[in-house]
Amino acid sequence: MKLVNILLKVYNYIPLFILNSVAFLFYMIPEKYRYGSVFWRQYSGLISQRNLTERQREMYEVNLLRKKLSDAYENIPFYNNSFNIVGVTPAEFNSVLDLSKFPVIDKDIVRSNCDKMIRRGLLKDELDYVTTSGTTGQALGVYQDKSILMREWAYVNYIWKRTGYSPDSSRLIMRGKVFREKKLKGQCWQWDALKRELSIDVFAMKNDNLELYCKKIEKYKPQYIHGYASAIIVLCHYIEKRNLNHKFLGVLAVSESVTTEQRGYIEKVLKARVFSFYGHTERLVMAAECENSTEYHIEPSYGFVELIDSKGNQIWEPGIRGEIVATGFLNTAMPLIRYKTGDIAEWSETAECACGRTHRRLKSIEGRRKDVLIGKSGTKFSLAAINMHTRVYDNVLKYQFCQEKMGETSLKIVPAQKYKNIDSEKIIEQIYEKTGNELNVKIDIVEDIPLGANGKFCMINQKLKI
Repeated sequence: MKLVNILLKVYNYIPLFILNSVAFLFYMIPEKYRYGSVFWRQYSGLISQRNLTERQREMYEVNLLRKKLSDAYENIPFYNNSFNIVGVTPAEFNSVLDLSKFPVIDKDIVRSNCDKMIRRGLLKDELDYVTTSGTTGQALGVYQDKSILMREWAYVNYIWKRTGYSPDSSRLIMRGKVFREKKLKGQCWQWDALKRELSIDVFAMKNDNLELYCKKIEKYKPQYIHGYASAIIVLCHYIEKRNLNHKFLGVLAVSESVTTEQRGYIEKVLKARVFSFYGHTERLVMAAECENSTEYHIEPSYGFVELIDSKGNQIWEPGIRGEIVATGFLNTAMPLIRYKTGDIAEWSETAECACGRTHRRLKSIEGRRKDVLIGKSGTKFSLAAINMHTRVYDNVLKYQFCQEKMGETSLKIVPAQKYKNIDSEKIIEQIYEKTGNELNVKIDIVEDIPLGANGKFCMINQKLKI
């Protein structure tokens, strides 16, 4: 058994102070033995694919899709039945356009047919069970191959390599996950020398704790920040206010859409590039920015992405927004084919990226369908449409829209010290200009806006059924 597999099994049972004491021994072991064969086999495969021509990449994707459809039809009861119902077989698949012949699925379908979606011959005890955060109201559970954890970590390291990150780099972790010292001792931070991670509690980012966090950052000197943009913004406000000078090589933003406003502010304060990537618990898509662009480059061997309109038609033209429908390639135990993610995106308008990769690229990813405001006439407005990254928000620390009635919204604002009534007037005036008076806006000044149960921040608290 590889060292990494042993550590994964016993890690949570070893006191942290012992792990921290012997961590240096772990890093004396050569990398190829340290992370195991599953990790390095996947990582090496990704390196070998990076110079694919566009034609080679297209053929590669079609072959992966054909294999996935055939395997699911032969070995997964749910897909055998659902394909037969609509009268289609994998033999009819010859190009990505043919995907439209196959049925789409969503969370409700997966939730209702979970047992039928597991490969014949596999027992649930042989698999890992993961759940989504349930941002749409109800969590979803999915069974996955046990090898997926290390395979995904290979993908993450591969895309982060574009920022200079390596498997041995250290990170400041700012996510909603409960780390062991918080769970066991109620402590708001921990240093894990084995993982080279300084974890801080994003639910407890008050001034006293922020001062403590900054002291720990100076002590352990993590090279990268890895976490939610909303939490990183709060840390940046404190750093700017106290005129601190923490050095980071990059910001690895995850799980939340990063607005232009957020990106610019974080990079100004930390003087480090914000690098965002897109993925989710269902593990169907991995897409990330590159060295030269903030567009999302889709990893072809991880999963295939379609965009569809409200009628289920495929969208291939740039500039048209649609829902991300994904087919994952990693999970053979419970594959998800043409799964509606609820996230909205549009294709890149540029033919090539300066980085030279031939990956298909998404210009933007705007989050869930509920991440919009509804105007008086039913018009939907995303944050991008409202344009929240202008100078009128310079004196705003944090904001959140809340909508309970069509055509009306409240805008909660946590003000900076320089915030004045004139700022509220300018914000309302700009929203009216952007929406054509479709939204009546009321501003509520508040001391803080709480995070969700998963530690993520929701910029639009949409109460309407969309």
